[in-house]
Amino acid sequence: MISLLKQSNMKSLKFISIVLLGIMLIECHKDNTKNTVASNDLVFKAPPPLDSCPNVPPSQSFDGYITTGKHPDCRRPCFNPNNGSQFVHLRDNQLYIFDTITKIDKPLLVIPGSFVNTTCVTWSSNGWIYFNHYPDGQIWKINSDGSGLIQVTKDALVKQGFALNKDGSKMIIGGSTTNYYVVLTDSKGIVLDTLNFKGSNFSWSPDDSKILYQGLDSSNNGTISYYDLKTKSIHQIIDLTLFGINDGLSGLCWLSDSRNIIACLPTNMLFRVDSKTGEVTPYRYTCVGRRYSTLGLSPDGKKIIACRSDFRVINYNSNTAYAEDNIWIMDYDGWNEHEIVIK
Repeated sequence: MISLLKQSNMKSLKFISIVLLGIMLIECHKDNTKNTVASNDLVFKAPPPLDSCPNVPPSQSFDGYITTGKHPDCRRPCFNPNNGSQFVHLRDNQLYIFDTITKIDKPLLVIPGSFVNTTCVTWSSNGWIYFNHYPDGQIWKINSDGSGLIQVTKDALVKQGFALNKDGSKMIIGGSTTNYYVVLTDSKGIVLDTLNFKGSNFSWSPDDSKILYQGLDSSNNGTISYYDLKTKSIHQIIDLTLFGINDGLSGLCWLSDSRNIIACLPTNMLFRVDSKTGEVTPYRYTCVGRRYSTLGLSPDGKKIIACRSDFRVINYNSNTAYAEDNIWIMDYDGWNEHEIVIK
């Protein structure tokens, strides 16, 4: 009976949290002119109003639908840290570099069927582009001119996610053999330290002092936390049960002040979180059938790049839909979002 009461109380708390969050969203939506000032002179407006949403099933969910992807399928974008007009991305599971000025999408590494399960791509300031590769589970790198393909890691750890620091000299890598590990390495994949936490969705702060990640607390509740590289300590920012979930973040990204972060939630929501206070603020309104993932910050800190998936119904009777994965860029405060049209 006590156990049942505890479960009931937990469900009630989660329900109340979601209701309060909904009220907060509605109240914020009423006023799109109010500004708040964050650290380092970053100014945030209330989120922009929601634009038109795609048609959705009567159930308000695409669960159980047969989904067909449209091509080109563009995902995993990452800015060139030395040139904010360029980004690397996956296009139909191959690596390309897109230039927003010339509008040219240049193939970087095209090997049919080779990168179907690539989950992480990042561009180092020294010119190398790193990516994890399956089925070997290792990290590879290639020059941005397409030369010098090199395998970086060669150990038994299956690399499921990683991030580089600002100058490209260090990596944080999460992966598994029989257990899950997080390690700190140099740019050649040589382990410098094994860290005492489990994590994914890594993001290295612009000031190189902290590593943001999705983790677990002592009760196995999902969290957004960061690891302080100077003090070697873990700091929990928020508990994901606030949103009625325990897992499933699709993206995390520091802003230029190394304090505020943007989080993509599986409930189609984008939020800004203050890593010092834990304050959660709506960042950009979304809707059923629209999801964000793989967030990245431009070199000047003024733009956010993301993959946006839009689902649309083809036929209600046959439960069929199609999904578009495209790349979008917006201002750091969530305004002025526009699609990067790649043909």
